[in-house]
Amino acid sequence: AKVLNEGGAHWDRTLYFPTVVYPVTSEMKLWQEEQFGPVLPVAVYEQIDEVYDYLEKVQFGQPSAIFTSQDAAAMPTKELSELLDVCALSTSRVNINVQCSRGPDFFPFAGRRSSAMGTISVREVLRAVGVQTMAAANKKEILERV
Repeated sequence: AKVLNEGGAHWDRTLYFPTVVYPVTSEMKLWQEEQFGPVLPVAVYEQIDEVYDYLEKVQFGQPSAIFTSQDAAAMPTKELSELLDVCALSTSRVNINVQCSRGPDFFPFAGRRSSAMGTISVREVLRAVGVQTMAAANKKEILERV
């Protein structure tokens, strides 16, 4: 694989330009490990089933992006609908005709599979599973021990 853009990995204040690497194959470390950037690995496929197989097997669930020339106002084609379904089940967010944005900047954290492990804070867990409860007792000492 080769770096396609000479300006890749350059940064300007808070903007990092991604390094575009092409063609990435399944034998490469870049294919097998979770990417946090700024890198954009590009792979080639012959049949759409190859993409489905990859998404089924990959252990990471970071966002995905689909770029299509289909008219946004038109009903999605069967192929696009199937790809959306597979991406929705395998990745945390599907971006259509737009690059993936960082979660904290625009959306809440979203991750699936191994990408979601160890990322939720204690406060978020308590908010998600906690139930506010009022305790009542006929003696103040009981409440102080609770």
